[in-house]
Amino acid sequence: MLRLAVETQKAIAPEGRFLATTTRLLEHHDQISAAHHQLAERNAQLARLQREKQEVLSLVAHDLRGGLASLMLAAEREGGADGRLQQIVSQFSRIITQFGEMVDIERSDARRVGLGSLLHR
Repeated sequence: MLRLAVETQKAIAPEGRFLATTTRLLEHHDQISAAHHQLAERNAQLARLQREKQEVLSLVAHDLRGGLASLMLAAEREGGADGRLQQIVSQFSRIITQFGEMVDIERSDARRVGLGSLLHR
């Protein structure tokens, strides 16, 4: 539409101030369009990285829980006689709980920020 206005103005007043202003506006419009396209690409990249981070965090949490289950099973087999083993299991359990809470916070933040909606603006 702006290009049509420029062509029309060229036909009417080739040397006019309107033409210069319209030309600058058209240049700025093109710059804004390029910046918008670049921002959309960055948003898509950010959303992809967020998904990948969530996958890694979920896998690590799953593996940690599996390790805890093995430790707890070993502690049960020992009959709880070794206090050091119980202490290790307890510490490991706390670490896993904290890691799980971190994963939950990350998921909540991702939903709150609404990364998916950024791609459609």
